[in-house]
Amino acid sequence: MKLLDILKESVANDPIFEKWSEKYKKSINCKNPKGFSQRAHCQGRKKKLQEDEETPDAEKINYVNDYSFDKLRKTDKYTTFIGLDKEYNPDPNKEITLTHGEDVYKFNPKDLNLSFYDKKNVFTPNQKVKNRGEKPTFDSRNFKQALQTIFPGNWDSGNQEFTPGLRGIHPFDEDDDWSILNFFDTNPHRMRELNILFTASDDTDPILWLKKFLNDNENPALRNMLRKQKNAVGRSDKVEKDAMSLITKNSQTFPKGHKKDRYDAIDAIDLKTNLTYQIKATQSVEEMVDEDTAEIIYVIKGDKSRFKDYKNKKELNKILYYIPKKNKAYVFDNDNYKVISNDEVIHYGVPTEYTKKPSDL
Repeated sequence: MKLLDILKESVANDPIFEKWSEKYKKSINCKNPKGFSQRAHCQGRKKKLQEDEETPDAEKINYVNDYSFDKLRKTDKYTTFIGLDKEYNPDPNKEITLTHGEDVYKFNPKDLNLSFYDKKNVFTPNQKVKNRGEKPTFDSRNFKQALQTIFPGNWDSGNQEFTPGLRGIHPFDEDDDWSILNFFDTNPHRMRELNILFTASDDTDPILWLKKFLNDNENPALRNMLRKQKNAVGRSDKVEKDAMSLITKNSQTFPKGHKKDRYDAIDAIDLKTNLTYQIKATQSVEEMVDEDTAEIIYVIKGDKSRFKDYKNKKELNKILYYIPKKNKAYVFDNDNYKVISNDEVIHYGVPTEYTKKPSDL
């Protein structure tokens, strides 16, 4: 042990040193300490200040102990909670709640096996399911009614071109006051997330809960949902632009909230031919033979594409399936097809294929 360490230890154990008054300690000038005792005291003070700076203020940490998740997988030893709605950052001294619909899981953060943890998934020992009971749920119709009730001063009743909707509350940007919330009712992921959060809460009135939730601008779950929805709309806008660039050099798309888009399912118009298009991002378009009829069919598959039947949309002429990775478009007439699921549709007519921009032809 070094001489200085021996001296510091002896001074620290010195009964005189221990009995120093707080007034005397504060009076010590650590820029010019006198003697071994004062130097040891100043080194201890410096070390404590460094430790205080390195230790974060618990009140400033944005702890989150309530999460929802998309699905789970179980093994004999662990439950894997997949697809958390926010960044995993729990208070280690408080119970964690994970919810999926009516299923509620509670566990102590200390039970978390850190070797099985990443930012999107949480792995814990198997927990028992706790049911919170049934609550009302939001759907497309009552969610729009709720927005109108909660924000009457920002609700636009619409006109000949635009649908009714919320403006100025969580807008897309400074140049577009159409609210991101107007797209929640058309996105099943957002509606499911809202219902999970409401079900997991202690509130029983859905309107009062939604008002509190939508006005909490610092709520990480709300911010995450707004970010995801804005990004989804941005990706959709890019798909529409890229897809139509293969069809024509002269097309028209519509601003957010326009009736052509919201009511008529028209994403774009070819201004040269006046043909109207519904555009879907797609993974693959495969030509096959129907085993029963020997008819040529085209199987279109997507990923969260939300394929729909648009045959009742009389102003819609064409459905365009665009594969971003290949920059390739397949255009079918808006008839003679069958929607199998959100991510699969079968067309019975031969498509027109586009792989090059008009200027390249």
